[in-house]
Amino acid sequence: MQAEKLNHRESEKVVRRKNAGMPPNVQENNIYMKLFKNIPRSDLEMVFPNTEVRFRFFDKLRLGL
Repeated sequence: MQAEKLNHRESEKVVRRKNAGMPPNVQENNIYMKLFKNIPRSDLEMVFPNTEVRFRFFDKLRLGL
């Protein structure tokens, strides 16, 4: 706000515009990755230790079809 010299209301508008493309169910305590092919599990564990890979039901259904 200080760098742009905006008041509180204007800065909220800027944040809303920047977040407009994000889905409504995004949570900040989750990590969202794009789906790439052939990523070895060991590489994922090296980058993100102590994590578990889970799929949403819709993703499992789409993968199965």
